[in-house]
Amino acid sequence: MARIFQDGFETVTLSNKGDPGTIVGSPWVIGTQNQYCYYTISSQYGRTGNGLRVYASAGSATGDFSAKLSPAQSELYVRFYINIRSVSSSGSVQLFALLDANGNRHMAFRFAPAGGLVNVRLYVGDTDTGQFFTVPLGLWVMIEVHLLVGAAGIVEIRRNGELVLSWQGNTQGARGATVGHIAIASGSTVAGEVWFDDVAVNDTQGTVNNGWVGPGSVRLLAPNGNAQSQWTLVGASFQYQAVDEFPPDGDTSYVEAPSVGAEDLYAMADTGASSSATIKAVRWLATAKQTASGTRFVPVLNVGGTKYTGPELEPGVDYTFLTAIWDVNPATGQPWSPSDVDALQAGVRRTA
Repeated sequence: MARIFQDGFETVTLSNKGDPGTIVGSPWVIGTQNQYCYYTISSQYGRTGNGLRVYASAGSATGDFSAKLSPAQSELYVRFYINIRSVSSSGSVQLFALLDANGNRHMAFRFAPAGGLVNVRLYVGDTDTGQFFTVPLGLWVMIEVHLLVGAAGIVEIRRNGELVLSWQGNTQGARGATVGHIAIASGSTVAGEVWFDDVAVNDTQGTVNNGWVGPGSVRLLAPNGNAQSQWTLVGASFQYQAVDEFPPDGDTSYVEAPSVGAEDLYAMADTGASSSATIKAVRWLATAKQTASGTRFVPVLNVGGTKYTGPELEPGVDYTFLTAIWDVNPATGQPWSPSDVDALQAGVRRTA
């Protein structure tokens, strides 16, 4: 493993959603919250395409917009971009946390107004460390977090690539030994509007993507042509048209595997990146459900005429968001180039 998570909020749209539940077609889940906290995914103020808007309309808003990290990690590096558009004149907003598998906080940020700036204060568990850094209002800022869980734990924070906070101490306490979830929003004592975009998480394994994430954006490439068509087509004229919509359209259009070994492959949209751009990871993603118990499949990438498969995946009885990440080009073992990604085909093969 190396890159274990990345998302740019591009696969779905959302409008002022406040009720709990899974956001179908994405890795995110809205947990228990009250009526004062709302989420919107749109391109209105997104950094690159869509972004996530978190809006607390009044004091005492609580919420939990989170994604599971698999596998859970005892040490990781997180990057996200944040644009704090407004925070009322007093109080604070907690809008980022790393949680154990039971939802207990290993660390969190709280934002509070400070003149024309915003103080970002570090909490470990439920304890205010007294350490903080500042970010401007109304501008996109890259925040990176390094967390080591343990009695001799570490929290390091970088703002736009500059180390601005370093804390050492017990980051585990009575909590679990690993981070199981990343939470974008979990509480507010004031009204405010904050946008997030381009989230990525690295573990410390392997030879690439094993430290600070650094700057970047997450781009969505949709299928735009057929390459191999062995699955049954429903609700569209061509295979790729049944799997190219964002957000997903559920049972309106889809492809279904008729038998074990059946494979569909699709041409994909180009990256639009310059030839000198660095591509740090490619994530395959799909939304799928079982129509027969035990059905499984593997992600497939066709690179230069050779097919490479990812881990075997098993969807649930309801539509499930499934994903696999390739840190490097499997054909060369080297970092992806824009031309590599532009030429690849992506698809799926039924295995059971």
